Amino acid sequence: MIRRPATTLTLPTSWEACTPAARMLLYSLMARKDVQPEDAAALLATHYARKQQTMQLTPDTLAAAIRVLDWVGETPQNPVPLPTVDDSAPCNEYLHGVHFRDYLQLENYYQGYLISRAPEALHLAIGVVYGRTTEWVQRWPWLVPAFIVWYAGLKSWQAREYPHLFRPSQAGAEPPDMRAIMQAQIRALTAGDVTKTDAVLAAMTNDALAELDAKAHDAQELDKLYKNK
Repeated sequence: MIRRPATTLTLPTSWEACTPAARMLLYSLMARKDVQPEDAAALLATHYARKQQTMQLTPDTLAAAIRVLDWVGETPQNPVPLPTVDDSAPCNEYLHGVHFRDYLQLENYYQGYLISRAPEALHLAIGVVYGRTTEWVQRWPWLVPAFIVWYAGLKSWQAREYPHLFRPSQAGAEPPDMRAIMQAQIRALTAGDVTKTDAVLAAMTNDALAELDAKAHDAQELDKLYKNK
């Protein structure tokens, strides 16, 4: 029996729904300076068409597929798991089991990259995630877009999980002073007792963020109370 090509193509509708192999393809494409998001979407559609072996892509079906794959150029709503590379496993995508000191390092490097756009900052951040040197990180160029996608998704999740701590920055605001922010967070968690600093830095990241979120909530409620007097 002759198998007729299907008229529809099943495509993922988000970063989270994408298969690990398809994400790897996207990361490899994103690491190339000559590939735009729409080009990456077209190549991803071709990848799925070949995998499913059910239809031939025409200009019309390709255009429709690219519209479905608009999310390629958008921020994930949740952290997308990073792959194991060369037998090196990354940290948990939600930072479960990650010490607060390592999170502070990650945030410092990431914010430094947003200000400077220096790839070295991302190499250092990825080194923290995988526990490897920057020389090792540079062997895998696609790790840079993979990290950016993961961390952007992590920030989206954190904004929902800890809404009082991670509030949207105002348009035109100055870049954050990460040293001042980190010192303030540590001071809040130690209640000013410097002898507790090591214990705070050794705490689990999400435990520390949950406590900071609760303190931020209390501070905001107190501020409202004083304003209403």
